[in-house]
Amino acid sequence: MVKIIDELRKINLNKVSTGTVEFFQGQERRIIIISTVRSRQDSHLQSDAKFRIGFVSNFKRMNVAISRAMDGLFIVGNAKLLGKYDTHWNKLI
Repeated sequence: MVKIIDELRKINLNKVSTGTVEFFQGQERRIIIISTVRSRQDSHLQSDAKFRIGFVSNFKRMNVAISRAMDGLFIVGNAKLLGKYDTHWNKLI
């Protein structure tokens, strides 16, 4: 997240809010861009799914992430992996 903030500041987009899913709980924004972070199959992704860590395998956190946008929602990630490890993401995709 620090890298994203640094890049936004370089192009004078200081008012763009960045944060974890919890940061946006209870808020609405016109446009939301979600980065699902994981982009390759490895032991971290399997561990996340097994223990329901993060929002990839946690329906409540996923729901918060996708329901904050009023006008536009952009999800950046590996669709094959998201759909493989979680039925809710699979349905959304």
